[in-house]
Amino acid sequence: MSSSSFLPVQSRRLFEDVCDQIRAQIADGALGPGDKLPAERDLAAQFGISRTAVREALRSLEFAGLIELKKGAHGGAFVLGRDMGLVLPFQSILDVGHLSLRELTDARIEIQDVVVRLACSHATQENLDALDADIQQTRQHLQQGTAGTDPSATQNFYSLLAEATGNRVLVVLVKALSQMVYQAIHPLHRPLNFDLVSVRSRFVECMRSRDVEGAQQIMRNYLEFLHQHIVAEDANRDQAAR
Repeated sequence: MSSSSFLPVQSRRLFEDVCDQIRAQIADGALGPGDKLPAERDLAAQFGISRTAVREALRSLEFAGLIELKKGAHGGAFVLGRDMGLVLPFQSILDVGHLSLRELTDARIEIQDVVVRLACSHATQENLDALDADIQQTRQHLQQGTAGTDPSATQNFYSLLAEATGNRVLVVLVKALSQMVYQAIHPLHRPLNFDLVSVRSRFVECMRSRDVEGAQQIMRNYLEFLHQHIVAEDANRDQAAR
């Protein structure tokens, strides 16, 4: 639980002030990825407003891609990260059908090509060690059956890879695209039939040897496989709904 605190607000549109305060704490790092916000009733008490206004604010922040609302005994409002607000314009276009999954995949493959090329050239030992550590964590999640439950963990490999380029613009773009793909694949029920740990391990080995073409091909193959999985599962879900 985060130790953050908030000030009472006075406004006709209370939920907007709530959003502004939470956004500000995410932006300055007081709230980081994975942090859990206080319970709804506690937020209402801190802000001095109704739980209805708090609920409206949380829904707005979730739509903006800044938090995720989870249900259940271990549920609540969890911070996704300060860069995730970039997702909103693209996600809205995707939702209404103006942006296809094919376009999303193609754009991601091309951007990842650049990311992989730069990462292979600029990655430090610290970057490579961080990727290895993330792969081991993924292995543990898969063994424990908890893989995919934390969006920040799911996307962390790509964020670490982008950070290895030394280019902060690419870091933001990669995080945004990863979040969009997560939102597309999250509702799907059938798990990926893919040895993710093995693939990522081979990918990092290519990075260690500065094998740009080998690393790019592994990334392209995986992203194409992921695209086909999403398309197939979407088709199955549509057919089942008829």
